[in-house]
Amino acid sequence: MQQIIQRDSPIDIQYETQTTENFCYKVCHYSNKVLFGGLLPPVQIFLKPLRSSCCTFEAEVIDHISGKRIDRITVNSRFLKGIPIAKLVMSLMDAVVSQQQHHFGKPGRGSYRNKERAAFSREIGLIPSSTGEKGGKETGEKVSFYCETGSRVDHLIQELLSLDFANTWQDRPAQQ
Repeated sequence: MQQIIQRDSPIDIQYETQTTENFCYKVCHYSNKVLFGGLLPPVQIFLKPLRSSCCTFEAEVIDHISGKRIDRITVNSRFLKGIPIAKLVMSLMDAVVSQQQHHFGKPGRGSYRNKERAAFSREIGLIPSSTGEKGGKETGEKVSFYCETGSRVDHLIQELLSLDFANTWQDRPAQQ
């Protein structure tokens, strides 16, 4: 049973932003612990409209409040309505793999997904593919992904859904 994020009721934007960021932060924090042994530094989650990606990773940006350098994952607010939670989690994991490569590998130039990045992704079961399906090219400027059945990412998604992780992001009921 696939859970879908629904947002059809009138909602308070501030509440929606905080709960969405909280959900995404919990997913990234939990996956860092489960998939990466807690080796990655914490990330800041930021919501804003993006051109095409569901999530992007930025390394060592300056935090406006603390002035410290932090890693940031930006979630595309345009993609959230009706997105299956599994797809959001996979997109977050794709950004976390970018974080892993930044700290423990050698990222490609710009948005280029190199062979090392493909190997990092395959290691957790997030299979890179230019088509988003089996058989697509694993490297290049525009590479999507799919989840390998039975993989570590697949188990993580199932675990998050069974723990009712999805319920950390809900709309407020409509005001009467």
